[in-house]
Amino acid sequence: MCKGEEVHSLVRESVQKLATASVVEIFVDIIPGYAIREDERSQKMKKETKKLQEFEKLLPKTNVTLEENTFTYTLAMLSLRSLSKLLISSSHFNFSTNIISLLVRLTTSKYETVKECCEALSELFAADVSLRNSAYGARAIAAIVNEKKCDISPKLLSTFLRMNIKVSILYIRRFTEFFFQFLSFFSFDYRKLQSFHRLF
Repeated sequence: MCKGEEVHSLVRESVQKLATASVVEIFVDIIPGYAIREDERSQKMKKETKKLQEFEKLLPKTNVTLEENTFTYTLAMLSLRSLSKLLISSSHFNFSTNIISLLVRLTTSKYETVKECCEALSELFAADVSLRNSAYGARAIAAIVNEKKCDISPKLLSTFLRMNIKVSILYIRRFTEFFFQFLSFFSFDYRKLQSFHRLF
């Protein structure tokens, strides 16, 4: 790739941007539709499967090397958008938790990266049906809130509103109704708990 200070900055930056965007598009196309598991490598398999797994083993080791002194703000923002796209399109892949941690960490920045990261996290949470990435993201956000002593962007907290937990709230509501019926069966005075019931 075109790197180093001996290359003119206009050429270098354009080539670095194109290379970064191209690598992300290639990754989006070739990443398998499942997480690669190390424990499955020891099992007996067909030749085609073995060949595919050898290729998959190379995916996590692939990276783009950019020299630090040639890294610009626009390239950093492109890299952030690329990571966001990779996370949203391949949230099942092995390193999705690493990208989530990075995006949550970047939300503490004072630049416009906060908006980009929060939009990516919101989109991920909205599309996450299994709630695996949502649970990891919630833990990462809680950790950053504790670390920064609640001095975080409100946009980060608003990402929680996009999580697919409405079904769970319905189940909680049904459970509380059943619970209050159960208490009334035993003639328990549950008026003190009415405020709790109204929360759901």
